Amino acid sequence: MKIFIMLTMIFILSAVEAPASTIILKDGRDITGDILEQNNTKVVIKFNDVSVTFYKDEIVSIDGKPVVGKSPSKVGKRPSIKPDPEKEKLVDQFLKMPPTSEDMVIAWTQDMIPPDQKDRFLSFLKENSDIQKFTEIRRAGMMQYFSSASLKAIINFRTSPEGEEYFKEAKNYNDEAMPELQNLIHQEVKKAKKQFAQKKEGE
Repeated sequence: MKIFIMLTMIFILSAVEAPASTIILKDGRDITGDILEQNNTKVVIKFNDVSVTFYKDEIVSIDGKPVVGKSPSKVGKRPSIKPDPEKEKLVDQFLKMPPTSEDMVIAWTQDMIPPDQKDRFLSFLKENSDIQKFTEIRRAGMMQYFSSASLKAIINFRTSPEGEEYFKEAKNYNDEAMPELQNLIHQEVKKAKKQFAQKKEGE
């Protein structure tokens, strides 16, 4: 399921204003997205509509440039995630529910593909995308920011008849309304940028 309108607007605006950056992590992963925040201890990057925080002691480079910054331990303790088997089980249960990571990747890319190439491209995407990496980022974020109580509440709702009906309705809404809203946002951003440029020239 696609993100709500406000998050979509934020994502599109940030995508217009800044080119994507690539972060290379010490564990070998590379993350590409729009950097939302950066200071001497951490970087916040928007990756597939999810804001993910990486600390400088985890990063090798950003856009090919070596990262230099203080370790979080020197400026304050970094939040740690204590082992929590109950929460881990709840997160894993949530991640298996639709929309799965594969569903989300497909939903965010299928509108960019010409109709006559869509089936072939989506098949290629399923076979070649690192869905596991995408899932790991979602899992880490949920472990950090969600409580067991809130996860239980979400899961209980989603598995209830009302929850199932809501997500069916939400899917139909997103399929119908979101493309039109996204197109409108693109047009408004383009118009605003043009007007802003004209205003600057007149100053």
